[in-house]
Amino acid sequence: MSAVTSENSNAGLPLVSVVVPVYKVERWLDRCVSSIVHQTYENLEIILVDDGSPDGSSKKCDEWAGRDGRVVVLHRANEGVSAARNAGMDAAHGDYLCFVDSDDAVEPQLAETAVRAAQRYDAQIVFYANMNDRYNDEGTLLDSAQQSSVAFVAETAEEFKRHFLELSHGQYVCPPWNKLFLTSFVKQVGIRFPEGVVGGEDSAFNFPLYVAAERVVAIDEPLYRYSMRVGSTMNTFDPRLLEGRVSVHAALLPIIQEWNPTYLNDHDNRLITNVWIVLSLLYADRRPQIRQRRGTIVRGIIANPVVRECARSVNAVGTKNRLMTVLIHNGNVLATRIIMRAVNLLKRIRSKVSR
Repeated sequence: MSAVTSENSNAGLPLVSVVVPVYKVERWLDRCVSSIVHQTYENLEIILVDDGSPDGSSKKCDEWAGRDGRVVVLHRANEGVSAARNAGMDAAHGDYLCFVDSDDAVEPQLAETAVRAAQRYDAQIVFYANMNDRYNDEGTLLDSAQQSSVAFVAETAEEFKRHFLELSHGQYVCPPWNKLFLTSFVKQVGIRFPEGVVGGEDSAFNFPLYVAAERVVAIDEPLYRYSMRVGSTMNTFDPRLLEGRVSVHAALLPIIQEWNPTYLNDHDNRLITNVWIVLSLLYADRRPQIRQRRGTIVRGIIANPVVRECARSVNAVGTKNRLMTVLIHNGNVLATRIIMRAVNLLKRIRSKVSR
């Protein structure tokens, strides 16, 4: 199939730029790119950003470019997903922009459905639902379920703010991959993904767009397939995950306070949830160098001033968040270590039983 641009005779359809950051996904990449090139909507620019992949992903990117003229490949030194997405945005020529993670997939009608909604309502952002597909380490699909269902049309900034809690409760808010953006709107806001931040970088990109948005559509049709890989390869602790989330949480706090204070408690709950997730990864990671430092790491997390202030002010939602809030508020390192060790042990027992 030949390359297409927004200036050619492709029935006057707007060009959609699809940015795919690629890193160490040799097993999953063909599934991802195949789902994009086989869209019912053909006027696409598919930008594969090879972020210095040390496996066969780089070669696969070039193979796809050879098969389909709409595929553009950018080979770069490894700088992380934010830098890769920024490079993809810089190279994009589309009227609309969307992101797809290279271990995920999309439904054939994603671009067609999202563009139709964007044009009908002159939308700056179109949200769409997703399926969560759980795979094991061997690549076998374990189960699949729709994340949630939210649908609305907001034609003013105030309408969008009134619907924002629906989006938050449906888990639509943070990812960059469940949205179609009007490219001129993104350029007008001037936002980019923060490079060097690991954890929370998606929210740092999205929220300035939310603050500026006036025309927004949410589609309850699951158009994106998010891959959740469960197993030992995912149990790796990285201290930067919490560092990034804490810094982004603190940076967004005054923005949210001014723009949409009804979302503040959800914002705080999200940080507490992330503390639980990071601690779970810490106790699932069995590398000796990590196990030896668990106590010190837990103590640092519990003592973090942003985390402690969040635990003080939040109205915790859910059993895990309520428990985590009490542990943080009381500064109880020992109890935190005992509970997270028990949680990890229970997970390992359940995993063995389910095999």
